[in-house]
Amino acid sequence: MTRTEQEILEEALDSLELVASYVAREDRTKQLVLDAISMRIIAGVEALNKLDPQRREELFGDGWTHMRAMRNRIAHGYEFVDPEVVLETATRDVPRVLETINAVLKP
Repeated sequence: MTRTEQEILEEALDSLELVASYVAREDRTKQLVLDAISMRIIAGVEALNKLDPQRREELFGDGWTHMRAMRNRIAHGYEFVDPEVVLETATRDVPRVLETINAVLKP
């Protein structure tokens, strides 16, 4: 079954909105919360990876390479991921991705 762009973006939106809510928590530096942030970043990027490559390029440009690299780093080298880098990604980059997704879903 082929999923629509809207369905893919909504899936990514669900995960990345959770990232934003977890970052807003006072206990965001606790390991359990950092793990939740990391896993939702992975899920959000995985969802976006299902988009047509050309469309993904239109939406995220060069940023896609960095997003995919961050996903791979978390997924395959978790013990080497600096929690500060995860939090920086969650606070600086995720809001920009959410903005892009929301702009497409709510024109």
